[in-house]
Amino acid sequence: MPNGRPRAPGPRSVELLEFVARLDVAAVGAVQCAFALGRSATYSHLQRLRDAELVSRLYGHGEVAAVAVTRRGRHYLALPAADVPVGAQYGFGLRHSQAVSWVAALLQLRGRSWVSDREARSRPSWQVPVMWPASRGMHRPDLGASIDGARVAIEVERTQKRARRLRAILAGYEHAIATRGLSGVLYIYECPAVARLVRREAAAVGLAEPHIRVRELAGVIAEAQTLVARRSAATG
Repeated sequence: MPNGRPRAPGPRSVELLEFVARLDVAAVGAVQCAFALGRSATYSHLQRLRDAELVSRLYGHGEVAAVAVTRRGRHYLALPAADVPVGAQYGFGLRHSQAVSWVAALLQLRGRSWVSDREARSRPSWQVPVMWPASRGMHRPDLGASIDGARVAIEVERTQKRARRLRAILAGYEHAIATRGLSGVLYIYECPAVARLVRREAAAVGLAEPHIRVRELAGVIAEAQTLVARRSAATG
């Protein structure tokens, strides 16, 4: 902090801001892994962004758990003005936001092209019909990824949806896959009961591997951390 002034965000700090802005909210650990940074370097970048009022800190269990882009941060990146939904910043909503950011971090580490929920709002090709018996709405995945030319929707389920709604969404995915709009859908779960429910309802609408897969969130986080450790070892 030269002359008592906060250090302005540099190009690397702005890269972190862009990652957070795409998601609205990101876990600090996910940001660290996405860019293969050390803990101190990550907090240095985030502090610069906070000093410039481009991100705000979100707390969980008494510590900084995540960061959220501010309206000023979105303006800084020349993005449309928008507030981060309140529900994404507290309680179960914050936990969900953190989980989504870990999946995005792994995609980024692996060099995958990905689309966030906010970005999918203006991209109809990432939206699928919700197949209710008497009506049809539209649903966006938490993330979308392009993997070797295949378009895969990603759902992060930290808590159980009602079986009826889950089946309607899965029926929409079955339709999108059958019409070649998507190649598949990946469900990330934390609770084994969620995985069992997803598999059951997927079978009910005719979705099976390889078009649907389920994966534990802990495995996603562990893989991201392992990739970073290997890169650090290779360059250190």
